[in-house]
Amino acid sequence: MAGTHHTGTAANRVSFMPVDGAAELFTPPFLDYLLRLHDELGPRVVTLLRLRAQVLDRALRQGMPPGPLPPSPVTTGSWQVPAVPADLARPGIEISGPCSITSMFINALNPGPEGERAEGDLDDDEDSAGHRLIDTVRACHNRVAAVNRELTHVDRERGKA
Repeated sequence: MAGTHHTGTAANRVSFMPVDGAAELFTPPFLDYLLRLHDELGPRVVTLLRLRAQVLDRALRQGMPPGPLPPSPVTTGSWQVPAVPADLARPGIEISGPCSITSMFINALNPGPEGERAEGDLDDDEDSAGHRLIDTVRACHNRVAAVNRELTHVDRERGKA
């Protein structure tokens, strides 16, 4: 395919559009891992999607909405959720946002105006990112830079770095 990159031993099965920084992330070992996941989980995904379509079809065409799950150890067994670990029991500051936007990611990781620091950061690629390959690649590079304490951003409009 013209304009498409092919990489490593997975070259005949994996392709992606050229995006700055993608080749550094989509290494042959990573693509081999991705293919192993796809090969192992793909058939189950197809089966679940087919079953979901059947349930939706029954709901829409026959007026039979989905019901409760049939009895099983999960629905009838005696089980209990373990206690919340002490590290998670204390409420604190939580920040969520796309780490593909460098300035937002830096703000999430930096202390607030009074020195308070978030207990954790939720890198929200699924809901807040742009759902484009470039956003995923930027987010990965930003995470690596943050872990290595090399993440920087210059806002020329505000004169801030």
